[in-house]
Amino acid sequence: PRIAGGPEDVADRQEGPHIHMAVAEQNGATVQVVDLGTDEIRAYRLQDDGRLSLLLTAALPPGSGPRQMLRLPTTSGTAVLYVVACELSSGIALLEADPDQGLRLLMTRPATAGYVPDGVRNYPSHLALSPDGRTIFLSNRGVDCISAFVVSGESLVAVADYPTHGRWPRHFGVDGSSVFGASQDDDRIVLLKDTVHIARALYLFAGSLRQRIALANYGPEPVELTLSIAFASDFADIFEVRGVRRERRGRALTGIVDSGSVTLS
Repeated sequence: PRIAGGPEDVADRQEGPHIHMAVAEQNGATVQVVDLGTDEIRAYRLQDDGRLSLLLTAALPPGSGPRQMLRLPTTSGTAVLYVVACELSSGIALLEADPDQGLRLLMTRPATAGYVPDGVRNYPSHLALSPDGRTIFLSNRGVDCISAFVVSGESLVAVADYPTHGRWPRHFGVDGSSVFGASQDDDRIVLLKDTVHIARALYLFAGSLRQRIALANYGPEPVELTLSIAFASDFADIFEVRGVRRERRGRALTGIVDSGSVTLS
């Protein structure tokens, strides 16, 4: 096996063609094939007699070991983009469908947002999209996390690495706001729901409106975060809200901030 990020090929995994995934396009007439053994993405046309004829071949950097490919949502007038999980190089690639060049490689980058510890072998596996189609998730076996990416122009930007709390996450599923991680070496499914919950309550007490904010960490490890609170005051009273114009209005004064309180007047 290779150390994550190493430049050498993996001979025992790339002795010949090793098709790891085949995806039919939406029109049903084209099939995209991901070949881990030859570092290629190939497109075939499905003929009327059921046979496949080769349309194009896109080569990835040697030793990439492409495992999965995912087409990203598009809008009218935008380019068709694909992301590819590169298992053997511990990377993720972004490709664009070009009318003249077929699939054009835009960029590759590491498969995690953070650094892979020295000596740790990391193998990206499964790709999926968030429900709104904006975030790309990639599971990493070795680092044991699910990494999140977004597309910015012709680049993939890493957002964060989320621990799976299980070893060797080969697969995961996205269901609304929940992510289910399948940890192969632990023989279990882990629900990776939002780790930190924030509860906010408004209530009246002693002639004033008060607010209580509570944070709870449901993960097995401590979490460091920054909590910012933004607030202000205005003088739009209930009568103005209902459409009655007042002749005179109050005016907001500069807030008074000390170590334990803020006064708005």
